[in-house]
Amino acid sequence: FEGRSVCIIGQERGEGINERVRHNFGMVKSHGYRKCIRVMKLADKFNIPILTFIDSPGADASPDSENTGIFESIASCIECCMEMRVPIISTVLGSGGSGGALAISSGNKILMMSNSIYSVISPEGAASILFRDSTKAASAARAMKLTANEALKMGLVDEIINEDIVAHRNKERAVSSIRIALIKHLEEFKSFTREEIFEQRKEKFLNIGKRKVFKVF
Repeated sequence: FEGRSVCIIGQERGEGINERVRHNFGMVKSHGYRKCIRVMKLADKFNIPILTFIDSPGADASPDSENTGIFESIASCIECCMEMRVPIISTVLGSGGSGGALAISSGNKILMMSNSIYSVISPEGAASILFRDSTKAASAARAMKLTANEALKMGLVDEIINEDIVAHRNKERAVSSIRIALIKHLEEFKSFTREEIFEQRKEKFLNIGKRKVFKVF
């Protein structure tokens, strides 16, 4: 990327129903997150920055994934992100949903496309738990403040990448905007030592929510 070695990890949802079924609608299984861990550790060993791209409604919730330890693999993936001594730049492209997104978005910098969402659970899931009624997803979505603007206000993300037109309507412009943002943030960490990169990420997450009180309902 721009003449520099980088490690790229991404979730793919696919276009059209056949591709989406083949890619499991972007819902990663246990072995997928374990593969992410292996790749990140290699990147850290060879001092290669990590770029992650998030587009998932959540991790795979099938009985097979439960039996193969999806919860442990997500937790281990988050732990691995936090331990890296190389910069991680995470970009939420569309849906940043639940642990499926959090597993690979514990980065030094988190970027969001302006029409994307980022939340610990889907609106439908939240409505089912909080209201016992999944039809109240719209009310749950408003309360969850899952838009890019809300996430930036709360300090959950570092930058919003403006789409102008929705990204999938003008892919070239979207790619160009992401490229510019990634170059900027990678340059920021060029002068950092490995320990400084680790400390910056640690402090970023320890400071989320400090001195802020959010009214949810």
